[in-house]
Amino acid sequence: MKRLLGILLLGAMACAPRQTVQEETASAPPETLTVVDTIQVETVTVSEEPVITFDETPTQPAPETSSTTAEPAPQTPMNPPAQPAYEPAPPATPQVRKVPGFRVQVFASMYRDKAEAFRDGIVAQWGVKAYVVEEYDPARGLTLYKVRVGNFLDRASAESMRDRIRSLWGYTDAFVVQDQVEVQR
Repeated sequence: MKRLLGILLLGAMACAPRQTVQEETASAPPETLTVVDTIQVETVTVSEEPVITFDETPTQPAPETSSTTAEPAPQTPMNPPAQPAYEPAPPATPQVRKVPGFRVQVFASMYRDKAEAFRDGIVAQWGVKAYVVEEYDPARGLTLYKVRVGNFLDRASAESMRDRIRSLWGYTDAFVVQDQVEVQR
């Protein structure tokens, strides 16, 4: 009965203008009711002659709930968490530029896939930079795919690599060529 009275009071609070409400009850033990307002929550102890007072400020009606006890609505923060005003820059990647230099040519083929497979094998086995360069040979009327190793700024360094390739890996036909090489800025 008292729960029903509390629900009725909440319904009256949502629909009627704000005012003082008085209710008489039969002699019963005191009970605690929670009165929910969209602005504030008051806990009132109901005795034999309860008196509940509300302020006169207008509010929106409280949403209907299916339970018999009313709970306060969850509070949402007034200010959302601050976010940085800028996006952090990604880690710097080394910039590469091309300059005249030297490489060691170790393979040539009329077939791009064979040249790329050879290059991939060199990179995996030797751990060096290797490139496939496409060149048209007008004397033969052919396009050749050449595998070249390294990025050397001076001829002496390229010749040293050529000698290592000839002695360690058995590519006796390897030779030094001028090419555009990649250097970090």
